[in-house]
Amino acid sequence: MNNIAPTPSRADQAIAADEEAEKCVLGALLTGRSVIQELEGEIDPRVFFFLASRKIFAAIVELYARGVPIDIVVLTQYLRETGQLESVGGALAVTQLATRYDKTITIARYQLSVLGELFSKRQLVELGKELIKASSVTDVSQLLSAVESVVIDVKSRSAEKLPLTPLVEFKTPSQLKNFIPPPGIMLAGDCHIVRGLTFVIGGAPGIGKSRAAVALAQAGGTGKEWFGLTVQRLFKTMIVQNENGLFRLSKEFGELNCDDLETYVRISPPPPFGMCFE
Repeated sequence: MNNIAPTPSRADQAIAADEEAEKCVLGALLTGRSVIQELEGEIDPRVFFFLASRKIFAAIVELYARGVPIDIVVLTQYLRETGQLESVGGALAVTQLATRYDKTITIARYQLSVLGELFSKRQLVELGKELIKASSVTDVSQLLSAVESVVIDVKSRSAEKLPLTPLVEFKTPSQLKNFIPPPGIMLAGDCHIVRGLTFVIGGAPGIGKSRAAVALAQAGGTGKEWFGLTVQRLFKTMIVQNENGLFRLSKEFGELNCDDLETYVRISPPPPFGMCFE
């Protein structure tokens, strides 16, 4: 027992915790009851190390048990009514959970696995502290029982880990060679615009990026070429924009045959208060 780690300082304890991962999981839970239903059997409340995270998680669990819709407004009001809002960082901290963190199930599960590993490390550190304190007054059988209990808990949690979808995947050359693309994946050009992938229209202000986007939408609805690129299949386009008002949009679309585009194109006028990209 000579290799038991010394009692960790406050700074050392922070190494075995990840506040950003905790916030990511909490942010995912705020996206709706369906996410909570999918994750509720996978979350051990003990994985939350920070007091604010534990309070917010307990509040979400309570609201979920009541059957009420869960969002940042409801959660903020509940924390305010129970006198806990300031202790978790205020309304801004709750809002940031829903706006700053990736909230997909896959990412939440990955972060839960990270938190589970960290909790296991904290358990083992605490076990070492308890053994140091108890070694002089407790018999060997009691010490072994305490060790066994913690080890079983840690091992069971490791065994229950769900297989995770890799965030980065690698293929061999032969796998790439034998890849069979799904039908309709090519939209325009020769791999210029492919369904499910990202491309960028870039240029200086006033060069015509917005008009190029509208022209692409028009090409997708009519099958005509786009800047010399062949349109491989008809496709629908949704343009989310915060620049051109209804007057300019009316001028652009006034020059087009909108009957051909009615079922293929949607475009947003600027929202009254702009877009919050946080």
